Amino acid sequence: MFAANCSVTVTNTVGQLLIQNPNTPNTAWPQSRSFTGAVGTPGAGKTDYEYPLGTIDLGSAEQDGDVITFNFKTFLCPSKPANTTFFFGLASAHPPASTLAGVFVTASPPYYNVPARAP
Repeated sequence: MFAANCSVTVTNTVGQLLIQNPNTPNTAWPQSRSFTGAVGTPGAGKTDYEYPLGTIDLGSAEQDGDVITFNFKTFLCPSKPANTTFFFGLASAHPPASTLAGVFVTASPPYYNVPARAP
């Protein structure tokens, strides 16, 4: 879809949440990944944006203007190890830009801004 040879070069943006697994510090981090479709592919001129979920399924995605809210089926738990090989994503005609993503948590404070890449 984005590369004829099925290989892409990605740009990763990683944020750090202050909520961490007390047994393994610095392990609570949201990641966003983007790459551009190569000329001659169906994804040419589009940018793919991917976000890892680990073992948590995406429950819903809702767009309101230029904001997309992703809700997960279950809570993310920093005290449990996550398998970060599963990504969800979207394609856009807009180029990537650095932004802040909001993360709501069941802790104090209940909201964090973390670095991300988005259309």
